[in-house]
Amino acid sequence: TTATVSNDLPTTPFWTLLGVNYGLYYISNPYPLFDVNNGAYVKGDIVYWKNNVYQRQIPTDWAVAT
Repeated sequence: TTATVSNDLPTTPFWTLLGVNYGLYYISNPYPLFDVNNGAYVKGDIVYWKNNVYQRQIPTDWAVAT
C-alpha cells in the first residue's frame, strides 16, 4: 500500500491482508474443462486444459456441426 523504489524486504506497510491466513479459496476455470471421454465439441468451442485455452477447429466425429 506504500510506494517504494528500494529493494527492501516486504514489511507490513507494503502489504494488505486480503483474507484469513491459510484460508482456502476456490477459483473457477476461465472456460469449461476439456472432457477427453465424453466431450462432443463443435467448431469454435473453447475449452481449458492444463493451464491452456484451446479453440476447436473442426467438430468431433460424433458432434453435430452447427
